[in-house]
Amino acid sequence: MAKQNNDCWRRIETVLKDVNMSTNYLAKHIGLLRGENLYQIKRGNNKISIDVARRINQKFPEYSIPWLMFGIDDVDGIPGVMRVPYYNSVWSIDCPMKKRPERELVVSEMVANGAQVAAYFEGNDTMSEKYLQHTILFLRQITVDSIIFGRIYYVISSRIRLLCIVGEGSASDCLCLHDINSDSVKVEIQCDEIRAIWDLCGVYKHFDNR
Repeated sequence: MAKQNNDCWRRIETVLKDVNMSTNYLAKHIGLLRGENLYQIKRGNNKISIDVARRINQKFPEYSIPWLMFGIDDVDGIPGVMRVPYYNSVWSIDCPMKKRPERELVVSEMVANGAQVAAYFEGNDTMSEKYLQHTILFLRQITVDSIIFGRIYYVISSRIRLLCIVGEGSASDCLCLHDINSDSVKVEIQCDEIRAIWDLCGVYKHFDNR
């Protein structure tokens, strides 16, 4: 029977309810060998360890490590944890930024993978990279010289904003952009037209087993 005032378990219960999982299923989903790790928290014998918190945060970044462990969102002094500005739409990202982020995601450095911003991307049913539908994208700004052909980038110029696969252009000073929302849309752009380019350094998709 769970001990009284078990705030740690109440936070685990919040996660279980939000992601629609059983205790054993959550344990398996985050890579724990046994559900007993979570049941010990339920019984009040254990607190939420940094390992369990990181595992949950890596699968569900909306639950920060400080909140899971302590019920707070203060990351100061916690190693391996950082804040990433979050925008409700990837199209809100600009250079320079003209809009304040809607909030911050508190995530592990492993999840952020060097990201400077995070943003929601809806996508559509005709897009080529369907795994990117309804995801949070983690992005970092790079220079044109750092582009690796065949990777996905968010490219901003005075005339376009595209989440696209970047390829070689018809000339050395051009790039070919393949819009991931539509296989038929390809745009050639001169490198000096690009105002900003953001590398896709991570993707988070909320697990839903309904």
